[in-house]
Amino acid sequence: MDLAAINAWIIYRGVTGEEINRHAFLRKLAKELREVYREKRESMFTKHNEEEQSQDKRKSSKRHLCQVGKCKRNKTTEKCETCFKNVCGKCTKSVEKNFYCKKCPL
Repeated sequence: MDLAAINAWIIYRGVTGEEINRHAFLRKLAKELREVYREKRESMFTKHNEEEQSQDKRKSSKRHLCQVGKCKRNKTTEKCETCFKNVCGKCTKSVEKNFYCKKCPL
């Protein structure tokens, strides 16, 4: 790792012509790499949160009793896209991987 940093410093000085000492170059390099990493991480984190929030409305990790029909109270993790009630497979109208309860209009 140290050898790679020294090589990068030598190349940087040769390309830019800037006279910068090795320690200042390493600090500058670390700061730039940290910024790139932080931006990438934040974008991944916000993207993941948006996906998670959209899925949270429709699907939960726990199983709940169906709130729609008289289906002997089946358990489910799915929720209706319209009314967000828990809906089991018997009480579901499935349209393009989205779940709707039989009571809600499409």
